[in-house]
Amino acid sequence: MIPLCLQAQYGLTDEIHQLEATIHALKQKLAQTQDALDALNKHLARLQADIACKANSMLLDTKCLDTRRKLTVPAEKFVPEVDTFNRTTNRTLSPLKTCHLELA
Repeated sequence: MIPLCLQAQYGLTDEIHQLEATIHALKQKLAQTQDALDALNKHLARLQADIACKANSMLLDTKCLDTRRKLTVPAEKFVPEVDTFNRTTNRTLSPLKTCHLELA
């Protein structure tokens, strides 16, 4: 009867060692997957920050375009005050500047 008890004890001891090895392997896998999850969460946070920055940039661009549209004068209404080619003004000049002096 003693050999059966020893055989059962050795069988249970082997099963315990196998379970401990399985638990150790599962703990290692859990640590690896936790590290991967942490890395993915950091990457997600970076992507969300980038998206928020780009959304803010798009909002600013839209505001700038709206402001430009409000400030833009249609070409048919535009009369420049300074002739950029000759660098002179397009307003009527006084008689002194146009050399139309009347002699009395």
